[in-house]
Amino acid sequence: KGSGGTFGVRVDAETGEIVYMSAYKPETRLQGKGFTLSPTQAQEIANQFLKGLIPDRVDFLKGMPDSQLINLSKYEPTTYLARYQRWENQIPVEGDGATVEVSLADGKVCRYVLNWSKLSLPNPEGIITQEAAEKAFKDAEMLELQYLLNTGVRPLAEERKDTPVALVYRMTHESGGVIDAVSGQPWKNEAGYWLMKRAAEDMAGGTAPAGEGAIQLTPEEEREVGKVAYLLTQEEAITAVQKWVKPPQSSELRSANLQKDWQDQNLRIWNLHWSSSVSKNDDFSYLSARVNAVTGEILSFNLGYPRKEQGKYSMSRETARQIAENFLKQIQPERFNQVSFEVDEQDPVLLAAYDGPVWGLQWTRLVNGIKCPNNGLSVSIDRKTRQIISFSMNWADKEFIKPDKIMDMTAAEQSFLNNTPLTLVYTPVTDGEITVSYKLVYKPEDLEGRTISGILDAFSGEPLDWQGQPLAKQPRGYTFDDISGHFAEKEISLLGKAGFMGEYGNAFHPGEKITAASLFRALIGVRNGLYSVQEYSDEEVLMQAVNLGWLEESVSKGDPVSRELLTKVAIRYLGLEYLAQVPGIYRYPYQDKVSPNIEGYATLCWGLGIIKGDGKYFNPDHLISRGEAAMIITRLYSQGQR
Repeated sequence: KGSGGTFGVRVDAETGEIVYMSAYKPETRLQGKGFTLSPTQAQEIANQFLKGLIPDRVDFLKGMPDSQLINLSKYEPTTYLARYQRWENQIPVEGDGATVEVSLADGKVCRYVLNWSKLSLPNPEGIITQEAAEKAFKDAEMLELQYLLNTGVRPLAEERKDTPVALVYRMTHESGGVIDAVSGQPWKNEAGYWLMKRAAEDMAGGTAPAGEGAIQLTPEEEREVGKVAYLLTQEEAITAVQKWVKPPQSSELRSANLQKDWQDQNLRIWNLHWSSSVSKNDDFSYLSARVNAVTGEILSFNLGYPRKEQGKYSMSRETARQIAENFLKQIQPERFNQVSFEVDEQDPVLLAAYDGPVWGLQWTRLVNGIKCPNNGLSVSIDRKTRQIISFSMNWADKEFIKPDKIMDMTAAEQSFLNNTPLTLVYTPVTDGEITVSYKLVYKPEDLEGRTISGILDAFSGEPLDWQGQPLAKQPRGYTFDDISGHFAEKEISLLGKAGFMGEYGNAFHPGEKITAASLFRALIGVRNGLYSVQEYSDEEVLMQAVNLGWLEESVSKGDPVSRELLTKVAIRYLGLEYLAQVPGIYRYPYQDKVSPNIEGYATLCWGLGIIKGDGKYFNPDHLISRGEAAMIITRLYSQGQR
């Protein structure tokens, strides 16, 4: 019965095992159930489900590190994903295991997946020890000292303080730190490839194409342009471009606008675009260019990508490099002396067989003799005409910290291994997308199951993410160790798994009075998503609460929160304040007297089951504890599901 739904199942034709199951019922959405189970209860349901479905496999499964984030959404039922890793010979098998997704509303399994390779696994006898693998790791010189530019953008602050440049040790070895457990040598693998691919992309210099990566000026800012004498005019910007590259024949200037650079809000850029409605087969049909509106420097230009022709192109990569370097010595003579050419790490055989129409070359900026990925120069050359068809420069105007008092390479390597110890695993060997065998390797693994970037702070050795922020500050689910037996244990556990109220790490401090900043950070995050408040300061969180209409009172970030204030906030959160302010219609349920202007709020919260005081007395001055706040926040979340 109901409004329909779907149920899908897949069965292994050889073993008869169910390897996939999915159940979905539309009526489970938006019906105000919220949740009735804690993540711990959902985990036990998943355990029992597997024991009944695949009893012969259960002894080979272990739960994976549980730092997952539960998604709290008013559009989908809240679920918990239990994850299990396959183990053989006391060694984890990458890619194999099971997942069970359980609804926290009714405890039903809504999705199940089993991955279990039938390929044989190598015998672990004769492999090297972890100590030997660590020595091989250090001997291979896996890490490199680099500068790391934080290019992150925070929504509240276009004009906020300059993003910092960090000094880091970064994994640059093609193996990604993986050691063959048999040979004791670094092993190039897919995981290492993707890690290094990310590093290589950062090396590229990353200047956005013309018209992208920029912020359009407001009309007021455009009017100001004419008043600023030091900015180039449009005609001067065009002249600067045409000194180095000519627009295609028959093309016309179609657009010209002045913009802010998205990374440097003080930088003004002329974006110019020429195009032609007609083009011959061997002609380019457009030219896009970006010009520094103060210095007249060409930041980038692009003539488009040439058509690929039949036959082999004769121009080698080395010849292209000579042409490009002659050009760079003219357009950026000083900066050319501050870059390092990026040698292509591809297989020489594959490189020799490359038959594309363009050579793309990169030079990485050096500061204090240290590479600064994502800064530098790049040039593309047509292999047929030998014409330079694109150029870009990304050169941050920032202060670079000197490499004084950084840890040495030995200490950096040890810090890397301490934070992501080499772990013996069976890893799949693939041919394209097909796994053909398994190999025993020692692989860097994060102890909490987080995705690693291979980046360490060069001073402290702390693991960082791709933006240079501490990995420990990344959003994650919390498992609190001080809430057992608390009346709000279930609610606290849910908020923790959703990534909220983790100010004390894996401790919650349920009896401590909640601060205004902590309360509103959780309320806004539950409503708009964890990432909506992740990077906001406490002051910005309170500002958001004011803008949302939830907070009208004057409070500071560290202030405790009274029951009266939270009652008002709860009603505003639900959009019911207009009802709470209607006088004379409510039967106040408490025995103590309160101000008439709070009676409507208190009565509505009582009736909705959100706040009930101690059952007899409202006690408006009572200061809310973190445990009480967690219960009230989850009740508001459940009301939002209606």
